[in-house]
Amino acid sequence: MADRNCSIEHNMAAHTGWTVFRHDEHGDPVGDPLYIAGNGEVVDCTAESMEAAAFISGWLTPHQEVTGTTSREVAATQP
Repeated sequence: MADRNCSIEHNMAAHTGWTVFRHDEHGDPVGDPLYIAGNGEVVDCTAESMEAAAFISGWLTPHQEVTGTTSREVAATQP
């Protein structure tokens, strides 16, 4: 997850939307974004962050059910 400048560090008043990609084992983005918000114009960071979090939660839940793992278990296996 990153803003349009490929970072999570930004001024909330200048937030232009989150973008979420899947990443490979090296941390490189793979394919098209799973989620992208805004059109380059400033959007409400808090509201849009909540929308992005809801998307991520909704996307992860079925994947966890299929694999039987929790996000903590997955995170524990990551370097």
